[in-house]
Amino acid sequence: MTLSSHQKRIATALVLVPVIIWIVFQRDRILAAGLFVVAGLGLYEYCSMFWHGRQRNGFLGLGLVLGGMATFAMSPALIQYAPLCMPAIFLILATFFLFSYSRSPSSASFSDLALLLAGVVYLAVMLQLVRFLAPVETMLVLVCAFATDTGGFYAGGLWGQRKIWPGISPKKTWAGSFGGMILTTLCSLLIGLVWGASSWWTFVILGVVLNIAAQMGDFFESALKRWSGVKDSGHILPGHGGIMDRIDSLLFALPIYSLAREVVAFF
Repeated sequence: MTLSSHQKRIATALVLVPVIIWIVFQRDRILAAGLFVVAGLGLYEYCSMFWHGRQRNGFLGLGLVLGGMATFAMSPALIQYAPLCMPAIFLILATFFLFSYSRSPSSASFSDLALLLAGVVYLAVMLQLVRFLAPVETMLVLVCAFATDTGGFYAGGLWGQRKIWPGISPKKTWAGSFGGMILTTLCSLLIGLVWGASSWWTFVILGVVLNIAAQMGDFFESALKRWSGVKDSGHILPGHGGIMDRIDSLLFALPIYSLAREVVAFF
């Protein structure tokens, strides 16, 4: 029996959700390994957007090394060295460019290295923010990011007509945007009422803010794909597309929540 795209989407979610929950509640090494695997798969898709063949493999290998550095530097045992992570990554790329330029000035490309640096920050470094959150906080951000996608997908499919930003994402509609916001806000409020330590209305505001961040993350990845001339980031997740298609909302919601928790003690 052949499954429809929607059935594949549901089946993939049913398999992934228990795995994600298990990893979130496993701290330190298992969590770090899980984040590195997700970042590595995301970097593969990212590098495939801009480079091909041996060039892609070369940038991917360098990206994995730098992503591994970020994972290692942000471990709880070495947290005092975390501020040195980004300068160290930049120095490595700068040194790489120097030697590349000395060998062949015409083929050396600083813009390629800048693009790789952006990818490492976007995928590997951003995901490391999970390691500074309590499990319930991580679940909140994950639920809100996925609620943005799910609410937008179904509300847009049922009622979507007017496009919200067709130059960036031709399929996104205002109905989908509001549907995702409503579901995300309800999820945030429910988690806050059950486990939160702050007022209910702070979780309503948090849900709205995280939804906007998640939608911007979705639009950002769509813009990347259009800029690079790629339709899909990948096909590793049946019914969902690539890893980047699944975590693009999360990658923007994570830093926003990390900033918000410094202002309000949600838990």
